Order: sequence, then C-alpha cells, then structure tokens
Amino acid sequence: MLSSRSHHPLFSSFFIALLGVLFSLWNALDSASVPCMTAGCTLYQSFSLGGFSLWWIGVATFLLLGLLALLGYGGAGRIVAGLALLADCFLLLIMILTLPCLACMLEAALLAGCYYTFRRVAERPAGRRQTSFSLLLGVWGVLFVLVFGFAVRGEVQPWAIQEPKTVEGTPVRVFFSPSCSACRQLVTGISEADSRKIIWCPVAEDEKDIAIILNLQQRLNISGAALSTQFLSALEAEPLSMPDMLRPSTLLLQFRLWCNQAHVLACGEGRLPLVEFMGVPSALIRNSGVSGGSLASDGISAQSFGGQSPIRDRDHGMGLPFDLEGSGSCGGSNPIPCP
Repeated sequence: MLSSRSHHPLFSSFFIALLGVLFSLWNALDSASVPCMTAGCTLYQSFSLGGFSLWWIGVATFLLLGLLALLGYGGAGRIVAGLALLADCFLLLIMILTLPCLACMLEAALLAGCYYTFRRVAERPAGRRQTSFSLLLGVWGVLFVLVFGFAVRGEVQPWAIQEPKTVEGTPVRVFFSPSCSACRQLVTGISEADSRKIIWCPVAEDEKDIAIILNLQQRLNISGAALSTQFLSALEAEPLSMPDMLRPSTLLLQFRLWCNQAHVLACGEGRLPLVEFMGVPSALIRNSGVSGGSLASDGISAQSFGGQSPIRDRDHGMGLPFDLEGSGSCGGSNPIPCP
C-alpha cells in the first residue's frame, strides 16, 4: 500500500538511490568525462524526452526513491521503482536492437537494485525470510544479460595481419581470403607502397587458408616486408596437421579469423574482398576544373581520377573513378569458396 510505512528508514534502498543520483548528475553535467567503452554512450548522449535529458529524468527518479527510502515508505518505493524498471526494460530492448551503452547499463543496475531492496522490505512479512519470484526482475535480467553480451561482442574488433605504422589520409581496410580469386588479384596487383597504406584483415574460407595465413603472418613478422610481396610465397604453405591445429597460437589465430569472417558476414554479406573506407577517398570528390568536353561540363574529368574515366550517372552527371561492372567478388549467397 502507498500509505504503508516502516518504523525506520530503508538504508539499503537509500544508499543505492544516492549512488543513482550522483551517477545521473555526473552524466547530465559532464557526460564527456564519464568513462565508457561502447559507442552507445555517444548515440544516446543527446537524446531527450520533453526537452529533458534522460539523465535528468534519472536524477529526479532516484531523488524520489531516496526520499521514499529515507521516510520508510517501502510499498510506495516498490511501485515507483517497478514502473521505472519497466520503462528501463524498453530502453534495454532498444539497446539490443541498436548499440549498447555501458553508462546506461550501470544506471539500469542501480535502478534494479533499488527495486529489489524496496520489494524485499515491502513483501517480507514477520517470520518469512524469502520473497517470491519477481517476473519483472526476471525479464529485466534477461534483457540486461543480452545487452551485456552485445557490449562485449562490440568490443571485439577485426584483426589485422598488417596495418600502417602511421595512418595518413583516408584509412582503407581490406578483408581478403587466400582461396578467393578476386582477393588474390587484388593483393598481387597492388604496389608495395600502396600495400603498406592498407589495413589487411585475412579471412579463412577453408582449412588450407589457415595454414596460408599462418605462414604469411610468420613471413611478415620475420621480414617486415609489405604483405603484397609475401603473399604468393605464402600460398605454397602445406596444410596443418592435427597437433599444429591444436597449438595455442593456431587456436588464437582461428578465433581472430572467426572475428574477421563475422565482420564480413555482417557488413559485406559474405562477399570478398570487402573494402572499407573510413572517410572519403580524395579520388571520389576531386575536381580538376578542366573545361570543355562532356565530362568537364559536369565538373568531372578523367584527369581527376588518375586517367581513368568515371562512370556517369545519366540523371545527375555524377560518377565514380572505377568500373563497378568489372569488379571481382566472391562469396555472398554461394557457400562454395571462391576458386
């Protein structure tokens, strides 16, 4: 009942609510200084409800819970905390479908702690030591574990067998497989200087690929040469034996390759090679300003792209510096590795 009141303050609920107030104030006043490893913190930082940040709503909620705990109103505190925890279940579901927020998860844990302590006091009659199962806490717990799992998964980044010592301009990340013909053409056709500018992430499509990638990794560690110069030699690697496959270094490599392949499946639908530009390549936006001719009249010329003629959009006169129709690609819906 809302009017039910214990004979003393509920210190456990009050202490948790006080932590919630302080943490919410920290995020509301200076969110940039709050340590957070996940990208979701940035995603939800500017979100507001009715003009108020969710963190200020959290401050008001924990202040109310702290006041109820200090006055000893366990029943009222349980209802308020339960409604807030129900709303938090929807926020956790949104994080599952978008990006996890570590700061939001800590706030949610404090809210769940408040609800648990209020519920334990409100439902514990004389002579009874245990409270009944809470369906709300059960649902919240499942959602929280899922969000935590997605947060851990998001911190596992693709592994690069070779990357530039210093990144200048637009970083380029290439996912390739030794058994992919288009990948082999890409790796062997690139110059040594350009190869050193690329973040190379290998993917194993079969067991032989693991041996090739392991051999390639050893060659790069010993020689320090560019990947493109060592790739053909690594293709001659012998398949690994069962004892070699069970070595800790090989198992670690297998895990890294699974991470890379998971990224390719999620971002490129399994197609290789997968090329990612972290920014805008200058060739896509460069304008030489040459006048005359059909291309120059649209502000785009072959000289803008190193002598290559861009593809023109019939409606807008825009183009790209490479022929998309002639690009190689392996994988996708075909489960058979590329030849």
